[in-house]
Amino acid sequence: MKISNKLYLITIIISAFLIKLYFAHNYPIITGDWESYDTIANNILNGCGVSLSLDGDPCIKHFGGNQGPGYPFFISIIYFFLGKNTLNIILVQNIILAISQLYLLSKLRKKILNDKFFLFSILIICFSPLVFPWSRFLLTEPIIISITYFLMGYLINKKRNILFIGLILSIGTYIRLDFILIIVPLFYLILIENKKKNLILKKFIQIILIVGIAWSPWLVRNYYAGIDIFPTGYHQKANFYYPKGYVKWTSTWVTNSYQRAGALNHIMTNKYSNINFGDRYYFKDKKEKKVIDEILQNLKNYDNKSFPLEIDKKFEKIATENINYNKINYYILIPSKRFLNIIFNFTNSNGWPIEFGSAFSQEERIKISELGILEKAIFAIKNLNKKIFYKIMINSYKMFVLIIFLGLLIYKKKISTDNLYTSIFFYFITKLIFMITFNYTEIRYLVTCFALIDIAIILKLNDFLKKNLNRKKFYS
Repeated sequence: MKISNKLYLITIIISAFLIKLYFAHNYPIITGDWESYDTIANNILNGCGVSLSLDGDPCIKHFGGNQGPGYPFFISIIYFFLGKNTLNIILVQNIILAISQLYLLSKLRKKILNDKFFLFSILIICFSPLVFPWSRFLLTEPIIISITYFLMGYLINKKRNILFIGLILSIGTYIRLDFILIIVPLFYLILIENKKKNLILKKFIQIILIVGIAWSPWLVRNYYAGIDIFPTGYHQKANFYYPKGYVKWTSTWVTNSYQRAGALNHIMTNKYSNINFGDRYYFKDKKEKKVIDEILQNLKNYDNKSFPLEIDKKFEKIATENINYNKINYYILIPSKRFLNIIFNFTNSNGWPIEFGSAFSQEERIKISELGILEKAIFAIKNLNKKIFYKIMINSYKMFVLIIFLGLLIYKKKISTDNLYTSIFFYFITKLIFMITFNYTEIRYLVTCFALIDIAIILKLNDFLKKNLNRKKFYS
């Protein structure tokens, strides 16, 4: 790498790091998930271990909080060495992110010969509008983006060590359980780049064994702690019953993140009187609406208590009846609406500090999310403000990137990055299917996809540049 390119790279990465710190300091955000991470980190330091139990409550072990146990352990280490200051966590997260970007770009440089295009690549990786804002979050996103950059930087090389790939995959799954889906593009690359079936099978087994060995100590710990060996979607703590029937019922009508938050977030805290998901879509007729409203009203009497089993059974019955009554709605229409809301919803802030906040109540946000595309457009015109304008801009950019990504995918000329590009497309599709199936409609679940899509576009555009340069040399 030329000295000038190294200087550009280091200068921009340091500048991006400082801007992110300034951004995080001025626009800090603490989500509901942070309470779980912070509780577990403090319990680790207090000797209780990975547990969601509060001070004074019995110490009940848990699988790992909202995700794997890796992120709470990461927080506890920072607490131990640097003190209990959330800014320290953001600082360390962004240092790791800067190092991962430096590693990725140093590997990209070996592929990119044009200096101007390399400078463009640095700016995209460091300031991508769909990735950059997550640096301010006290969530797993900044760390998992970093791990994704490390993995992709390594995969760009032709010589790949299965042990290293397996270790990155193991670390990533300890931080976020859904990182296991990255195995789809990894297996695709192994399958497409190896002709011998025995070698393909060997590499598959090696990766599975490495991840299995890495997770074995933790699964054994769970077994001896008397809790679920594998991850569950509920809190393992005193005074808590996971209402599977109620959750199943929400899956019959919830299609966006506002509805999901209003319906499920308060279940985890036993604050049932705060449940609010609007006045549409959760019933098939007025008779059913009356029954559900009565059940919900009764549920409010159980605040700060475990979710009552008899009420959960009522929701289970309604859910089963609705599914059997209209299977097309449950298996096709509802998933389709989730897909549209994930991709086309202009109300997504994509991590930027343009959340509606106090501008609209929870009920108003739910009503906005329930509007059709034309209704949303009319609403935006009638209620013009900066936040709506910014949301439209960032989501328009997101659509532009996805169109470019899909357009380059179907470009028929074979070029050197096709296998890697296609593997990233499969990862994107796999992540969408996962989100739609399990009703995870928050846009942050796609952040690793956007990070990879940026890299894929850079690599493919670079191949176009190479071909054009070679063509000019041939005819000159």
